Amino acid sequence: MSNFDRIYRIDQLLRLHPRRYSKKEFCEELECSENTIDRDFQFLRDRLGAPLTYDRQRNGYFYQEQHGLNFQLPGLWFSASELQALLIAHNLLKSAEPNILHDHLNPLQQRIEQLLDHTQPHSKEMIHRVRFVSKSQRHIKSQVFQICVSALIQRQQLSLIYQARTSGASLQRDVSPQRLVHYQNNWYLDVYCHLRDELRTFSIDRIVKPKASNQKCIDIEEQKLEAHFASSFGLYSGEATETAILIFSTQQAQWVAEEQWHPQQKSKWRDDGSYELHIPYKHPQELIMDILKYGAEVEVIAPQSLREQIENTIKTMKKIYQS
Repeated sequence: MSNFDRIYRIDQLLRLHPRRYSKKEFCEELECSENTIDRDFQFLRDRLGAPLTYDRQRNGYFYQEQHGLNFQLPGLWFSASELQALLIAHNLLKSAEPNILHDHLNPLQQRIEQLLDHTQPHSKEMIHRVRFVSKSQRHIKSQVFQICVSALIQRQQLSLIYQARTSGASLQRDVSPQRLVHYQNNWYLDVYCHLRDELRTFSIDRIVKPKASNQKCIDIEEQKLEAHFASSFGLYSGEATETAILIFSTQQAQWVAEEQWHPQQKSKWRDDGSYELHIPYKHPQELIMDILKYGAEVEVIAPQSLREQIENTIKTMKKIYQS
């Protein structure tokens, strides 16, 4: 255990346990010698100003009550393992979109690295041994992201222009943000749209000129949000109206059996070693793309309409390559 971790643990023990801890008990708990504990106690008192006191009658150490509640370890005081976890979480967020919170996160990363360097000199090198791979990530503007997040947290309505990706049309919207969603390396905002009087999902990279208003959000119950946004497959919202039945080959079965395509999916192993998966959906577009990536290792059994859409897509692809 490092010096840093011992000081952290001593402070925890003194706060969490009202009875007095003897020096011997500290040594047993921290697996160190009495000389080490003496040095730690001296560091706490002299360098950190801790109100650490010895009770001769009970042969134990404690924080003086009149000062102990006000005393705090200085700065970001975490154990080395907590700092490492924080650094990984920080880089995971940064990898989700490198620019959106750069100005806020960069000083935090430098501070965490300094603390890690102080506690375990080589720990900050772990950042180079953790790799985050992003694919098909769309760029969003930092200011747009921060305005959307701020309105979501402050429960304010947003006024914005939304540029539809397919038609290119721009339309003014007033919305009540409900949830921030990170899905397949991109950011989305679940909202209640005042214009359409219904729940919608907006891709944040298509939001232009958002502005928080003084109007309070209309809050939608969590149960209703889940029913609308989570019952169908993928990002497409609305209550599922169809169930796709897919059969995966024995080569792919072991992989797919460990994946969750949908919270309400059903599945079973077939006698020949293939894997049958049932997925509820409403709009087939995203499901079709996920099915096609498995090529000849999957077959759509039902519904017939989905099977025909897959078949037509394959025919169109075949024409392209034949030409």
